[in-house]
Amino acid sequence: MANLSALVYHELLSTPLRKDKPVNWVGFYYLPKKTIQDASIDPKDYSLVLGPFQGKVACTVIKFGRGVCGSVAVSHEPALVYNVHDFKGHIACDSSSLSELVIPIILNGQLVGVFDLDCSVIGGFDNEDLVGIQNLDEATKSRVGIGSLNYYDGSLNDQVLKIRKHEINGYPVDVGMVIVVEERKRRE
Repeated sequence: MANLSALVYHELLSTPLRKDKPVNWVGFYYLPKKTIQDASIDPKDYSLVLGPFQGKVACTVIKFGRGVCGSVAVSHEPALVYNVHDFKGHIACDSSSLSELVIPIILNGQLVGVFDLDCSVIGGFDNEDLVGIQNLDEATKSRVGIGSLNYYDGSLNDQVLKIRKHEINGYPVDVGMVIVVEERKRRE
């Protein structure tokens, strides 16, 4: 999870097509396993706990139903927020975050956490980003300990993410995967 958040954060920052939409936070919030296993805890009292991330200091605990992440945890539906100031109950962990994309991470029908991306401009994410992040989540679950990765070719804005197993520039690697970002040819 730490490598995935770092990878997505740095690739999105270094991609020329996103220079006007800089990502400023990428990371995970998770539901502690003991919370799910403890029948005495009412699900309405569940909280998400900060996991691996890249960016500024973040909120460490988010109650279910609070903010974008807490709302996604309750609904199990992704959220694409054009302007966080228009989202009722938004939690401002970083005042420079103006738009947000959050997807639920679900394994075997059980919510285990959320994957959260923030951008420092309004409208920093679109539906193509949402689909790309959802596909990336599905393709990587088993490789990052949240759910086998062989090959994925999807899109994030005007980018193509290609995940290849055990190779960087033709050289074998031990990390198990690498994401190479290539710009897509512009449509005529």
